[in-house]
Amino acid sequence: MKTNYRLKLYVAILAILMLSCKRETPVDKGVGANARAVTAIRTFYVSSSTGNDNNTGRTPEDPFKSVKKISGMTFSPGDAILFKAGDTWSGDTVLLRPKGSGTVSNPIVIDRYGTGPAPILSITQFQNTTGGVFGVVMLSNQSNWQINNLSIIANNANPLSYSGDNTSHASIAGIYVKNSPSSAMQSNISITHCAVKSFRNNNNIYTQAVLGIGFEGSFTNIVVDSNTIDSCLAGIHSNTHLHFINPSNPNYASTNITFKNNLLRDVWGNGIVIGSITNGLIERNRVIRTSWGNGACIWLTRSTNSIVQYNEVSDQSGGSQDGTAFDDDDDIGASNGDIFQYNYSHNNAHGFMLLMPAANNVTVRYNISVNDGGSSGVTKRLFALSPSNNNGLKIYNNIFYIGQGISTRILGSYGGSSSGWAIKFYNNIFFLDGGSLTAFSEAPISQSSEFKNNCFYPAASFSSATNYFSPQVNAITSNPLFAAGSNFGATLLNAASNNVDFAAAIAAFKLQAASPCINNGFSFANNATLDFANTNITGQTPTVGAIWPVGVTAPSYYVIINRNTGKLINLQNNTGKVECTQISADSTSAQWSQELHNGYTRFKNRKTGKYMEEENKLGYEEYNVLVAPDQWSCDFSLVANGSYTRLQNRYTGKLLNTQQNLGYVETTASLPTGYWSADWSIVKRP
Repeated sequence: MKTNYRLKLYVAILAILMLSCKRETPVDKGVGANARAVTAIRTFYVSSSTGNDNNTGRTPEDPFKSVKKISGMTFSPGDAILFKAGDTWSGDTVLLRPKGSGTVSNPIVIDRYGTGPAPILSITQFQNTTGGVFGVVMLSNQSNWQINNLSIIANNANPLSYSGDNTSHASIAGIYVKNSPSSAMQSNISITHCAVKSFRNNNNIYTQAVLGIGFEGSFTNIVVDSNTIDSCLAGIHSNTHLHFINPSNPNYASTNITFKNNLLRDVWGNGIVIGSITNGLIERNRVIRTSWGNGACIWLTRSTNSIVQYNEVSDQSGGSQDGTAFDDDDDIGASNGDIFQYNYSHNNAHGFMLLMPAANNVTVRYNISVNDGGSSGVTKRLFALSPSNNNGLKIYNNIFYIGQGISTRILGSYGGSSSGWAIKFYNNIFFLDGGSLTAFSEAPISQSSEFKNNCFYPAASFSSATNYFSPQVNAITSNPLFAAGSNFGATLLNAASNNVDFAAAIAAFKLQAASPCINNGFSFANNATLDFANTNITGQTPTVGAIWPVGVTAPSYYVIINRNTGKLINLQNNTGKVECTQISADSTSAQWSQELHNGYTRFKNRKTGKYMEEENKLGYEEYNVLVAPDQWSCDFSLVANGSYTRLQNRYTGKLLNTQQNLGYVETTASLPTGYWSADWSIVKRP
């Protein structure tokens, strides 16, 4: 009996111990769609409306009251700190400073509980007594934290002056995560579904919070996702210059920092920036009306192999030379190998992109820019390039639309001459749709640059502009034929919203089936697998522009060689006459596709997209767009003459020839079959 009693006692004690170690699983009490389901080892509840700091804090019915109580505690892996939805904490003591670190498998979580709006932490009387940046919510030398679903109102009590690095003053931020230079790299911190808002006192910008969300120090595996930043001096930063501190340090090198799905509005200075970073990622953010001061909307500095993609940036109107939508910078050190792709930029007065001298091997591809760069003075440009910069810079398959009321340049300098620029522009479309150019480039472009297979329309507006780059290789000079036609820029701009939305741009900038840009791109080592519309383009013949056609078979191209002279029919010089000159068969101006039309053949030029035709019945061959579907003047009969072919126009009945060897294709009513000048070889190009 005694043995059986002891066994039962041991079992009971073991059961009690197991229950005491069991993880708590708080009931979801309606925290909303943006909240995370919290499973914790220990859970602490905080309510400004029903709490008391003398409570246990362990149940929703017995919560703590103050932020100060939480800031005095040290938390353990797996703990959860939940603030009551709909409650507000305000005053000097609202500085959340929880201590401790979690683990990868058991992070420490800050979140909300209950129904209603997000809990608000509000401080408007932060005293500037010491140097540096302090967050309303702040972590110091800590890892493995999740911060979710907080609403923060942050302002400085006393105005700061703009005099460089104000290290003698303190500045408030919404959420600030700091790791000291002597500390080991911290890791695995996420900030999601939080909102940080600030405002000005007496219209003084320096009374606003210095930063929405920021990181200072060495970190890895950081995610800032689906947050909203309103009216701060700066938006979301990691290890970059602020007006009031300079957190750059060789020991701050970080990896795998991701800023995504965030909304930034009315930020005075820089929007989203990552510095001292390898493998950074900035994607799917919506940035509106930022960079009123000296800053850029989204940028990298001292960055290696980072990616900026799927962001929408618009309506930036302030700033100076720096005030572009995107920037790859050497502000705190050289960058290398960054990629800017699949971004939509519109109505940014100071331009699309700035590139600084030590930003090397940068790729800018498959972006769409609408009405950027239409300010005045030095910032009237799409691209700002500093002197002697950009080894390995490639800009390809982008669309730049310049609509009514916009007057700009393609290239402008940043603080000096452009003589050292060595740029590669491939397969871009530049479309003036009611806008104008003050110059092609602010200064002459180095002849080491390359411009290949770009579309410029209308061509004369570009070729006549100051510092137009020559030679342009295989330039397309006819209308790219966007799906929206023309005069659609204002419609795109009016469609702006708080969400990333590419639908209007994709619908407008798709290419019509007759576009000369389809399958006419320059082929080079390009590892992009998608276009702007998220279409898989792997293995396709290159198209010019950011949106490639779906299911379009690449046409075959031919050169047409005269038997008598050995010269090729071409449209190299845009003279108004179809030329026949000595020219390389590799030139797209000498390559023609064949289209069958009611038993006849039409010849469409690869470079210009225009057709050979005889509409005006002149003594030479003309070229033009297809005026009507049944335009006989574009139709030819291919008449065999031995092993050669004669081209006889359906409308005029005349034969193409080089009888007088005038440098252009003549048209004559008839020529004997023995006249070689009317004989042509039509040879397919590989």
